[in-house]
Amino acid sequence: MINARMQRVANWVTVSLLWMFTQTALAVPATAAHRDIDEFASRFITSFENLDLPGFMACFADDATVFFPVPEPPDLFVGKVAIEQQFRRVFERIRASATSGPPYHRLVPENTHVQVLSPVSAVMTFQLRNAERVARRTLVLKKSRGQWLIAQLHASNVPIAP
Repeated sequence: MINARMQRVANWVTVSLLWMFTQTALAVPATAAHRDIDEFASRFITSFENLDLPGFMACFADDATVFFPVPEPPDLFVGKVAIEQQFRRVFERIRASATSGPPYHRLVPENTHVQVLSPVSAVMTFQLRNAERVARRTLVLKKSRGQWLIAQLHASNVPIAP
């Protein structure tokens, strides 16, 4: 009876140690992942500031999904082709109202928060602020072939009360 109990405890300890080892072996140091994600976010924001559609779209996974903020359509855009078509319209409107060339506008992320969920998945949230609104953004990121890509972008705008 004692031997069977001791065997169960030994099995439990062994399984627990193996699990902890695999989690540690698979883990990416948070600082390295955060640095990579920060570099990715910088490329993403710079592409948007410059209205560089090819560079901007390179930040999205082929199967990405996007919820655009108001005043854009409230639909879910699925896949890179649909997302690019909608962003093309957004970029054209921004370019038409711009008074100069690149960068067409300045975006300064605030309250940036990154949650590394696994070596290949993370969530990044931030806000962009101007005189009229707070633009809230959530990016669900996945790592594919060594690079971070947007799997889902959710955007919402909150008007600033006068």
